[in-house]
Amino acid sequence: MRHRIFCFFSIAFTISYIAAATVEAASDTSTDRALPRATPPGVADRDGNRLSDGLEARLAALGRDEAVDVIVTFMTPDTPAAAARAVGPFAIHAEFSIVPGFAARMTAGQARSLARVQNVRRVEEDAAIHATDVNTNRDFGVERIQVAPSLGGLGLTGAGIGICVVDTGIFAEHEQFRHSLDDDSLDSGECRLASPGSVGLMLYPFILGQQQMQPGLTVSYSFAFNAEIVADVLGGRHDLGIVTEAVRHPELECEAWHQEPLCLVVPADFAGHGLGDLMGIGFISYSGGEDHAGALLRANFPDFRSMSHFPRQGFTNEVSMVLDAVARGLGFTVVSRVVLELSLIHI
Repeated sequence: MRHRIFCFFSIAFTISYIAAATVEAASDTSTDRALPRATPPGVADRDGNRLSDGLEARLAALGRDEAVDVIVTFMTPDTPAAAARAVGPFAIHAEFSIVPGFAARMTAGQARSLARVQNVRRVEEDAAIHATDVNTNRDFGVERIQVAPSLGGLGLTGAGIGICVVDTGIFAEHEQFRHSLDDDSLDSGECRLASPGSVGLMLYPFILGQQQMQPGLTVSYSFAFNAEIVADVLGGRHDLGIVTEAVRHPELECEAWHQEPLCLVVPADFAGHGLGDLMGIGFISYSGGEDHAGALLRANFPDFRSMSHFPRQGFTNEVSMVLDAVARGLGFTVVSRVVLELSLIHI
């Protein structure tokens, strides 16, 4: 029995230096109205002392025994009780399980001391964050459009206007989606798919949309590494596998499905230009990350030899999280364009 595998290739068309932080529009004119700029919270830790910059500034204005609300995260699973044994008792507001840590109210002195405890990754202020569209309104010209014609704008506010986005959705009749469906219907039964996380970020929402339209359809979507996907397709646990590299196996049919450019992502304050500068900040890796980075750097830097020359600053098996490490200034990475774009949407 022959099984089908789709290949999702990431290709190094061009090199793109993209800062993993909010970027203001570079162009500005004297006729633009002055707008308030959203200031991101000081969650960075530029001096590496495990106190977020925002909290550190707040602590500087507080006495040692004054109270402050903080969020504490651990490097490995731990408990608030262990933290209390190190710095003394404090009031716990909440414990976190997915990211090991907790929220609590403690004294400024305890917060400083806790940042020096061995298993503590970071101590930051527990504060509300407000998302606004102030910057995007300016960058996309919305503010200028809304200005009255007498002031050089169009005077359009959007009042009384409805906007609809037509999406053709996924091609449900494609033969690759038929394997586990009922013989009498293409719109019911179980469909079992698997892909790496970088592909699933793009594809899974479309699959869910199809399931919403077809109540009789059940979708089982797994995120896995290439080797696991191939093994599970061969073992009959998935009907369709999507991988990021070509597969050669006598029982598999592998066909190219999509190509996606690669993007080099660096910290917002990175000012370098060459391989030496990238080596200086190190590489944040993920499953398949070194292959992607090697492909992009080899296509753009003639003197590139091997990723083994780059210090490895960290690793995560969830590609959607790798940009967080870059945004915190811990190193650079290389991801496909779809991962970058979807991550920016969530930011």
